[in-house]
Amino acid sequence: MRSIFLILLLGSSLFATSLQIEPEHTYIRKGEGFDVAILLEDVNDLGGVSLKLLFDKKSLRAETVTVGSLLNNTNDIFLEQIENEEGWVSINAGKWEPGNGTGTIGSISFTCLATNPEGSLTLSEVRLITYSTPTTDIEVTIRPGYVHPYPLEYFKITAPSTFTAGLPSSINITAFDKYGTVACGYNGTITLTVDNGTVSPASIRLAEGSLTAGITLTKSGTTTITARDSATPQTGTATTYVTRGSASALFIQPASATLTSDDSLAFITFAGDNSGNTWTVASTFTENDPIGTMSANIYYPGKVGTWAITATYNSLSATATVNVTYGSAVTLFIQPASATITTDDSLAFSAFTSDNDGNTQTVTGSATFTANEGTMSTNTYYPGKIGTWTITATYTTFMAQATITVFGKLYSFGIGAIGNQIVGIAFPITISALTKQGDPAYTLISLTDRSGTIHPTLMLVNGTYTGYVTIGSQGTTSITVSSGTISATSNPFFVENLFLPKGLDDIRVWPNPYRSDKSSDPFIVFELPDGCHLSIYTISGRLIREFEKTLGRTKWMLDNQDGKPVSSGMYIYLIEQAGRKVTGEIGVIR
Repeated sequence: MRSIFLILLLGSSLFATSLQIEPEHTYIRKGEGFDVAILLEDVNDLGGVSLKLLFDKKSLRAETVTVGSLLNNTNDIFLEQIENEEGWVSINAGKWEPGNGTGTIGSISFTCLATNPEGSLTLSEVRLITYSTPTTDIEVTIRPGYVHPYPLEYFKITAPSTFTAGLPSSINITAFDKYGTVACGYNGTITLTVDNGTVSPASIRLAEGSLTAGITLTKSGTTTITARDSATPQTGTATTYVTRGSASALFIQPASATLTSDDSLAFITFAGDNSGNTWTVASTFTENDPIGTMSANIYYPGKVGTWAITATYNSLSATATVNVTYGSAVTLFIQPASATITTDDSLAFSAFTSDNDGNTQTVTGSATFTANEGTMSTNTYYPGKIGTWTITATYTTFMAQATITVFGKLYSFGIGAIGNQIVGIAFPITISALTKQGDPAYTLISLTDRSGTIHPTLMLVNGTYTGYVTIGSQGTTSITVSSGTISATSNPFFVENLFLPKGLDDIRVWPNPYRSDKSSDPFIVFELPDGCHLSIYTISGRLIREFEKTLGRTKWMLDNQDGKPVSSGMYIYLIEQAGRKVTGEIGVIR
């Protein structure tokens, strides 16, 4: 049992005294008992005393009152009364002889009833009487004492062994006093901190020394939770492990990069939960590089440009941007690789390098151009002589060549003789483009006839051109070839409409015989009904040429099935249609 002294101090003056509880603060637990003593110090001529001690009847119960040292003479009178129902104890005493010095008036024993015995012990109705006659009251100053529960010593935290980041879990925090007993009187606010991530809520208030509450942790890994009293340094800790939450986002690293087409780049993906925890995951990767490839998580670039690398993991996706630049040059080439110009023209060449993936970039300004005839001004060629020449470009250790053919300037045209033709049937024409010296010239020509229905209308002539044209209307006409201000016109010739026989009795074969000295056209025309089968044999009966399912007019170009010219001589033709046959002879004179 603890002893607590309630002291009445009396100074050097008889009438200047006070009451004081010593110790001023008392700490007690429910069920424990303690004593209160009332003391006068340096008192003179004390004749009697009357006082009442007030207490919280809900927290304390008075047990006994014991006479003090100042009132222990045999003839002294000591009367006490305990009133627990109202919460007070009274003492009334008288001295047989004057009391002097320092001593106790009395002591009171209490038992603590409450778990939170917070309150004061207060003296009231105090009266000190002198022994002398007449009696005199001594004025006193009251100084109360205080009763407290044992103070908080530490916290104990009970937490689950694992948390899931971002999801609340319950913990219990209990306050203890120095005896290891729950500090039931503690109702303070504590702050919560963690050494890894964050905790929510950051502060909570305990009720009667204990609280079970849900808290949320964020950072995965081993975490120490610390509870700290907001007003004192008392703490408590618990260690737990925080597992990451469900993946809610996907991240790709690097998020952007620049590399050449010769390089490769490995990507890594991380999943993240709503609390910001990340961890490495194996994703599926794709890219939109037209000629690039992905092997697992490694990107092998192809085409120069900016491309997207997309990673997918479950239902999540993330995209990185890659800028692909040119790889090391492996070849050099020139454009155009071949060209034809006249001696009056010039031509600019371009040089390009190509890397292993076929990406090209111009190096025209850095390349050196030379020609084995004519002159070069940087990358522009100015021809000299007529002929075919080589343009060479060099760039660092690379070399490439182009071919250029130089013709003379157009001075005149020549047109081969043209015989009579059939409307809508292609026939050959020979055109010569010549320089003033009679050398071949190069030019783009246009063709017209008097009716304006010639096809084609444009042709490119490299000195001499032999091709086929078609006239679309009947009548006498001629063909004019022109290029700029230079033109030439062919001999007049007649174009007749196509004769369409109604049956095998109406067929025509012309010219027959064919004579090369009288015909400008190297063919024999068979005018036949549609759908005939035409066969041509030698006199000995050897098949040399045949035509299936003829359409009106058929031209035999005096050749065999291999396209080789036949020799002069007599030939037999056989025409078949719907079971009927017609034969005849034709002559060829070269």
